[in-house]
Amino acid sequence: LYFLQERIIFPAPKLVDPPQVDPSFRAVSIATPDGEALAAYFHPPSPGAPTIVLFHGNGSVTAHQDWKGSAYVAAGMGVLLAEYRGYGGSTGAPSEKGLFVDGVAAYDFVRKRSEGPIGLHGHSLGTGVALKVASMREVFGIVLESPFDSVLAIAQKRFSWLPVSLFLKHPFRSDELIASINAPILILHGSEDAIVPIDHGASLAKRAPATTEFVRIDGAGHNNLAEFGALKLAFDFLHSALSRASVAG
Repeated sequence: LYFLQERIIFPAPKLVDPPQVDPSFRAVSIATPDGEALAAYFHPPSPGAPTIVLFHGNGSVTAHQDWKGSAYVAAGMGVLLAEYRGYGGSTGAPSEKGLFVDGVAAYDFVRKRSEGPIGLHGHSLGTGVALKVASMREVFGIVLESPFDSVLAIAQKRFSWLPVSLFLKHPFRSDELIASINAPILILHGSEDAIVPIDHGASLAKRAPATTEFVRIDGAGHNNLAEFGALKLAFDFLHSALSRASVAG
């Protein structure tokens, strides 16, 4: 387990054919401070409009998220489909520390190109990246879809007979980050999630600021929340968070 943990936590799909992405998004390369090149896709916002940075889960690549990005564009927002090192044609090899650097680099890429507000939407592993970015940069709202409280907690439950904490190199302690986040947070979790069971999302919500919204989506699994109206909930939440931020400003 110690030597295979990167393959388990970061099972980056191999792209054999060139990705087919919504043509309204343009391919961009994001340079990280430690020398990696991230292959992302960007749909610039209209002047003054918000931009959402999307962070995908560990078994996906950014090109597979263009449907979600297109839905955000239709809702009037700019979108950056962020990518991680070692994924989707990007250089490097993934790690917890590396993905955190990548997330901040994605945010900074948008900030250099837009003065408008920036929000975050993370799915699964991407929720850990989103929370780290929110702890380091100003955002107006965060959507966490199928989140974990920590990879450590998931691994410990799955391998209960092992001292996982002694050898896990990528614990992703979202439970230690979330209480310090100032922006509004929406947590969406499916009741039938077999990959990250809903009790992990509920545990994370208990550690979150009191204003955090936790929504149980009955019947949904880990990857199909959109089929149960999750994007509509995300849009409504972010528009409301944007309005509250405008009033406060």
